[in-house]
Amino acid sequence: MLINNVQQTGRSSIPPVTPDELYHIYNAMPGYTRLSVYLAACAGGMRIGEVCGLMDTDFDLENKVLMIRRSVSHGADDLGPSRIGRLKTKGSRRTVPIPDMLIPLIRMHLEDRPDQSNHMFFQAKRGEILCQNTLRNHFMKARKAAGRPDLQFRTLRVTHATRLMLDGSSLKETMDALGHVREETTLRHYLRAVPEHQREAAERTAAYLLSADPSLAIASLPPAPAGLDADGDAGDMAALALLLGQVSTLMAGIAARNAQPAG
Repeated sequence: MLINNVQQTGRSSIPPVTPDELYHIYNAMPGYTRLSVYLAACAGGMRIGEVCGLMDTDFDLENKVLMIRRSVSHGADDLGPSRIGRLKTKGSRRTVPIPDMLIPLIRMHLEDRPDQSNHMFFQAKRGEILCQNTLRNHFMKARKAAGRPDLQFRTLRVTHATRLMLDGSSLKETMDALGHVREETTLRHYLRAVPEHQREAAERTAAYLLSADPSLAIASLPPAPAGLDADGDAGDMAALALLLGQVSTLMAGIAARNAQPAG
């Protein structure tokens, strides 16, 4: 149990993938499994088994949705050859949006599959089913191109969940995207704090809460551009203009409130 807890703590501390890292991993993957990393990061945050289990019939490109219906594993005893089986939980069965940017890549991948009679979306070089270990090994090699030896395929799922929340999705929407039925699972294991976003959010919060204080306008001004009046007259005028603008906005708000009828 202690070992499992240590492993879980280590996995939970891995930061999400950045756009630049994802791009480098994508380009370092073999062509026939390359799209797996974009799909896992951007469409439903799929588990590696769910990615391997995708079929061409799961993609509704007209309505831009992906139906996640099965997973590839080694069976209930985790032994034997790879096989198509059930999803991890009942909640894992879900339909998720396909972003517009992925539609052309999906169409191209479907057309380039060597065996059009085989309905598997990612086709194995040997056998009918792409096993998890093959895809995982591809990812482990490709992550070196991003300079992120700590990454796991699961981190793409973590990245999807984290970005959904940062970009405005509710907790319920994020849970539905991942196929979770318990809030604790999403919050504890899949969301990460992003320092850059924390700073941006703090700046936006402070700008809103302090917007009524005109004395802070000058302090928040950017430095005057090079080449302006050496005495700083242009910078002073800009500061004064911003200050007057904030005072005007403040006075207008006060006047509007005073103009409201009582009761």
